[in-house]
Amino acid sequence: RGKDGKEVFSGLVHAGDSKEVTGEAPLKVTVGNKAGLESLTLNGQPVDASKYSAAKGNVARFALP
Repeated sequence: RGKDGKEVFSGLVHAGDSKEVTGEAPLKVTVGNKAGLESLTLNGQPVDASKYSAAKGNVARFALP
C-alpha cells in the first residue's frame, strides 16, 4: 500500500519472476511467503530482506521509507 493507503499490488509472483511496483512512500509491504523472497530493492538500492525473517510464521509485514 502506498502513502494514501491504496493498494499498489496484490497477487502472486512465481519463482524466477520479478514484480516492479510504483507508489508514494512510505510503502506498507506484506510478503506472504517470506522464505521465497530472493531480493528486494527500493529505488534501485538493495533492501536487506533478512531483517524481516524474524516475523511470525512465513508472513512478513514491514514499511519501506
